Amino acid sequence: MKMSLKEWVENGWLTEIKVRKKEIQDILDSADFNLKESKERTHSSNWKFLIAYIAIINYADAALRACGYRTKVSSHHYYVIQSLSLTIGLEPELIDLIDSFRKKRHIGTYEKTGTISRQDVKEILNIADTLRDKVIKWLKEKHNDLLK
Repeated sequence: MKMSLKEWVENGWLTEIKVRKKEIQDILDSADFNLKESKERTHSSNWKFLIAYIAIINYADAALRACGYRTKVSSHHYYVIQSLSLTIGLEPELIDLIDSFRKKRHIGTYEKTGTISRQDVKEILNIADTLRDKVIKWLKEKHNDLLK
């Protein structure tokens, strides 16, 4: 049985917020900038992967905040990623893939550099583009008043 965002609040994982159009737009602008930066040829694979991952987190965060919530706990990235099933209805397979990126990013950032391949970058860029499209489509359908 899938939990609701309200139940996540009860568990202490989220807090309710007032939705602000400017805040949503700022997050989306940041995500778009990060996604564009991650495609620059001059960056290393590790850097491209990290910036694309941040774009994914931005898009997921924008969707969560559009619903009137933000994460409250230290595992921010985990909960933002998992919330995609409750916000935009993202498929479990894509959530699992994004979560695998979260783990890979952690290793590549904190434990061992040089672990990100060109294939990893290609895959995360594809998912970031897909997620952007899905979040924007969802926002247009459910929260159009939050878009420019």
